[in-house]
Amino acid sequence: MKKTLIMTLIIAMVLSIASVVNAAGSMTASSSKVKKGDEVTVTINFGKMMSASDFVLTYDKDVLEFVSSTAEAKTEESNGIKLQTYTNDTQSVTATFKALKAGTTAKIGFVANEFTNTDLNVEEVTVNGTTVTIAKEETKKKNNTSTKKNNTSKKKDNTVANRPAPQTGMNVAEYVAVAGVVALAVAGVAVVGKKEDK
Repeated sequence: MKKTLIMTLIIAMVLSIASVVNAAGSMTASSSKVKKGDEVTVTINFGKMMSASDFVLTYDKDVLEFVSSTAEAKTEESNGIKLQTYTNDTQSVTATFKALKAGTTAKIGFVANEFTNTDLNVEEVTVNGTTVTIAKEETKKKNNTSTKKNNTSKKKDNTVANRPAPQTGMNVAEYVAVAGVVALAVAGVAVVGKKEDK
């Protein structure tokens, strides 16, 4: 009786192990290099047809923003997004992300939770992640054209009021007095000249 029970348990364990099948999947990106603001789509291939899948795509939320997927987006995880499918002929799904941060490398990973193949056996699916480079933003070139200097010389103002006083060491009062005497002398000569003409 004891031997029969042990044999039954062993057979059950072997059958449960045999029902777990390994599937090697893959992940590819629509572009390995994008610009900030661009969208990139990754294709996750499970390696064979699945009737149900439950997995998480991991990514840096500061670098990428999840946009959409052909799988059902179930919940936001701290490190990514949980996706699920429930059909009889799903071998691959796609997920689209928006690039947020320039000058970085975006890593997208894969964590399998539960897979069931079309024979309703549990699958262990392994998928290697992928990376996408988000290009640095181009810096605008500085405008090196030098502004032309205005070389037009100012016209000199030759009016008497704007002429500088001669630098004779005299102060302003002395200069005005001398100028007044000279003006009177010139006026006097003019008057004398007129009298002589008569």
